[in-house]
Amino acid sequence: MDSESVQKVVEELFAFSILIADTEEWDFISARLATIIHLLTASTHNIDAYTLSDTLENLIEYANVLRSCNEKKKQSEDMMTIDVSRSLFTQQQIRSTLLSMVSRLSMIEFILTNDHNRKNRALIATFHELQILRQMMHQREKSLRTHIVDHGATTNSSMDVTSLHKKHFNVIMPYLKQCSSFYGTISITALEADIVVETARNFYKASATDLNKLKANWRSFDIPLSECFIDLQTEKTTSFERNAARQLLTGNRFAAFFSSVTEHKQKKIWMNRLLDTPYMLSIVNSDRYAIKDEYHSSDIIQVLRENRWVVALGHPGSGKSTLSQWVALQSAQGIMNKKETTDFGPARIPILIRIAEFAEALRENDTLSLFDHIGHHTWFGKYFRSEESTSTSALSQLAAALQDYVRQGQAVVIIDGLDEISVSDQRAKILHCLETFIHTHIRAPSLRSVMDDPNFVRHIDKPAETGGNQILITSRIVGYHAAPLTGQFSHYIIQPLSSKLMQAFVDYWFYHIHANIRSILVSSNAEILLDDSVWQDHAEPLKTQLEDRNSELRELASNPFLMSLICHIAFESNDAALPTKRVQLYERAINSILSTWNG
Repeated sequence: MDSESVQKVVEELFAFSILIADTEEWDFISARLATIIHLLTASTHNIDAYTLSDTLENLIEYANVLRSCNEKKKQSEDMMTIDVSRSLFTQQQIRSTLLSMVSRLSMIEFILTNDHNRKNRALIATFHELQILRQMMHQREKSLRTHIVDHGATTNSSMDVTSLHKKHFNVIMPYLKQCSSFYGTISITALEADIVVETARNFYKASATDLNKLKANWRSFDIPLSECFIDLQTEKTTSFERNAARQLLTGNRFAAFFSSVTEHKQKKIWMNRLLDTPYMLSIVNSDRYAIKDEYHSSDIIQVLRENRWVVALGHPGSGKSTLSQWVALQSAQGIMNKKETTDFGPARIPILIRIAEFAEALRENDTLSLFDHIGHHTWFGKYFRSEESTSTSALSQLAAALQDYVRQGQAVVIIDGLDEISVSDQRAKILHCLETFIHTHIRAPSLRSVMDDPNFVRHIDKPAETGGNQILITSRIVGYHAAPLTGQFSHYIIQPLSSKLMQAFVDYWFYHIHANIRSILVSSNAEILLDDSVWQDHAEPLKTQLEDRNSELRELASNPFLMSLICHIAFESNDAALPTKRVQLYERAINSILSTWNG
């Protein structure tokens, strides 16, 4: 990397930065750029290849940011006569971006400076500059919000949900029906037919003929997703911990493209980054059993009523995807039943996106935004229109309708499985796409963003009362903290099943299994008389064991996946008590899983 390359990048930066010279941030940015130019051109031979290439990559990125700021600036000027509030809001976005750039340029200056005293002076100067800029931004923020209040202008109230339903009725109703079809049930892997027949013989006294028909017709089936067996607890990591982890683990790997950095050195650089990862004591503590009543648990309804930007974290099998489906299903059914409100607040159109499928679409089109993906998204490869309506025009109509709901602040966007992206470069890009979408479209009616500085923007925002778009993101705990979202999200951890939820889950599972048995028996013999309450007798032995607080079974039954597995084993036990030893329980559970996979 030679000085000519350095000079070319910096010249490009100056070319774009001069376009925002009428902002107060310009003076600080230009001063930082001048210092960086001097350090790079005068000391290139003293800077190691990785630091140099990483710095230049950042500068190239900042040039693109400045280009984008200039485009938005022109757009805001054009909008001034049409929508004053939106124009002012866009200008505030630009200034917020420039403030961030001042901080980042200062960090580059700090890294490139070898002299310890100069480093200290740079840090002190940066601190004062940022204080001045933040005070100015705070005053502009107050003026902007005062303007919005005075003129009654909000971005989320231009069209109410009823008007939107009428406008897009022919497109939205089929979409909601597909949502109910996709999200409305949970698949139950078939129990062994011989065991089901034995259960029917014991509990329903069915004839040999009816039992033979039951055995012939018994298959895997779906049960309705009518309950959500999940409690949430506020997550204890701080935004500082999350931001530090994000900065360390999603840093640039631009040096990999330069031959002067060997593969061995690249590995050493990344090993050092991993070793320097912040030690999150709060994550360690989250895996420990809490003292009773030490923390308050909340259900998902309460969480969504009180928080606009929610991240729900959980261990494997804790029910993250089921939670996403349940929220989307409740929202869809509320609108289909012509309700203006649901348990979560105002009725919002649900948009559930699996992040793995968005990643696949992004690989095919690297300029795709999350907003543009809406309407073209799928659920495990299936489109949200009927098979005969998956033409390009039909999907475009759906995309236009759903995007209209988002623009009007009448949507709940659900992002499932954020941790499922393993490639770090792609994950960084997806995080950027997601944060850009949230910053642009998931705002409070007051225009507050999750990315706002909490030190200068503090007010209560309850989406159940104020309306507007809302977002729920799910992820595994460990996968999320490797590269978390920045911003003031409300983070929650899915809790192990409580005793009350365990009991409710057993009732739910046995009721639907027996309902399916009775349905098959009745379909083959309409005159058969069946007691529809015997499922309670079948479920009782398991519920009794779960009530024993010293039972190792309770510890194993910590999440919906394991609870379903235990119900499966209990069903096969024909009233016999389950093993009390952990190793025996694990053996039965593993054998059950293997037989399911082999079947």
